[in-house]
Amino acid sequence: YFFGQNGLYRMAPNEFNVDQSNRISSGRLDKTFASIDATRYDISLHYDYHTYGVHIFLHNKNTPTTLMESHYYYDERSDSLWEMEYPALLGPSAALSYNHINPEKRRILLGGYDGVIRYFSDLAQYDNTSSGANAIDSFVWVGPIAMDNVTEAKLMRIAAVLDEQSANLDYAVHVGDTAEDAKNSDAVITGTWSKGRNNHSYTRARGQSIFVKLSSSLLAVPWAMETITARIAVAGRSRDRG
Repeated sequence: YFFGQNGLYRMAPNEFNVDQSNRISSGRLDKTFASIDATRYDISLHYDYHTYGVHIFLHNKNTPTTLMESHYYYDERSDSLWEMEYPALLGPSAALSYNHINPEKRRILLGGYDGVIRYFSDLAQYDNTSSGANAIDSFVWVGPIAMDNVTEAKLMRIAAVLDEQSANLDYAVHVGDTAEDAKNSDAVITGTWSKGRNNHSYTRARGQSIFVKLSSSLLAVPWAMETITARIAVAGRSRDRG
């Protein structure tokens, strides 16, 4: 893997000719990656053997003045790119892939602007072990679910299967006339799923765009989702709410 001026590239073993077909970020975060200011950031890539993906760290060349800094992660298994936010003062100001012969000790070390070296933990409840640590707010948006630009969808029912060791998981359904409206709307349906198989919840959420937000209560980490199943029906043309 390597990072170019316009995104993330991948080369196969014994491959020597590189062109735009090697750019695995093509069509995803194109504008974001092309606008990264190389005079402000150093960029490093580090492969994560535990999660099967590549961390793209943007190391600020100066001590950050913002609260949060954006970094990115490429998941090999789902071929997906994710934006990651870390507290700016915690860094990483630098990163090192520590490939120990013992897999349990193999990890990515992150240097902070506060002089502390950290690493990722699946069991951590706070983003830092020192005083002033913030509880991890763990959530993900699924969607938008949409038929087309003019037809509304109706979420009839929804269910989920969580890992047997998972913490409880809260879900919330958001609807709107557009994806932006749905993302910014108040939840019309909320509930909680527990570990293992959960029964269907019957709903009547209707909108041109539907999002399902999954989140864990503070300190209720880690959680693991196996599957989500839902029944969606065509609800007709979008209603005029003007």
